[in-house]
Amino acid sequence: MQILVADIGNTRSTLGLFQACQLLWRRDIATDAVCDGTEALVVERCDACVVSCVSARASFFVNLLKRQLKCPVFEVSAAQSGLEIHYAHPERLGQDRVANALGAMLYADTGAIVVDCGTATHFDVISPTGAFYGGPILAGVETMAEALVQRIPHLPAVELD
Repeated sequence: MQILVADIGNTRSTLGLFQACQLLWRRDIATDAVCDGTEALVVERCDACVVSCVSARASFFVNLLKRQLKCPVFEVSAAQSGLEIHYAHPERLGQDRVANALGAMLYADTGAIVVDCGTATHFDVISPTGAFYGGPILAGVETMAEALVQRIPHLPAVELD
């Protein structure tokens, strides 16, 4: 069985095709490029697709996958995750954070702190029993670097790789 996994973020999106637990291919693209039509989305055959989408404006991307793929497309959700969520507003919990918690539970049966670095950097605490406690959300590395250059005029801009 081949499963396409799509992590649709605010800035970048990553697609990966898995068979069993082996990654067959991975593709990173700018989310805006797919949403505005400048980047074509070409996906080979798969048996199912699992999507984590954190951007309301990127719902176009999710709908595109649903139209193009000839397989079931499942969106990650806190309500259907089976996680015990200790979070003030579980309905506002980002799909990326739910996906990270579920992944951590597969590999860390003693609990985990997941650090996800993207447009924002967030820390998610998962207990040994699989309870999700959330954690802080901070500016991402690029966001922080841009803000420092804007706020501190004598600080040189640095290209981040």
